[in-house]
Amino acid sequence: ILLAAHSLGYGAVWTAVYPDEEKIGRVSKLFNIPNNVVPLCIVPIGKPDQKPAAAERYDESRVHADHW
Repeated sequence: ILLAAHSLGYGAVWTAVYPDEEKIGRVSKLFNIPNNVVPLCIVPIGKPDQKPAAAERYDESRVHADHW
């Protein structure tokens, strides 16, 4: 879902619901989910308002070859 949304120009994010009982209750009520079904997550999808620059997360000091 995340990759498909991105390929279509949408933004999406996997948002955990389980195991937080409060979140489970709110999501179940919002989407009228039966009591015997426990939601794991929700994936909000929408058009991004802006396009931030890609974050540079590569840190060469964290790369190790054959040693720690």
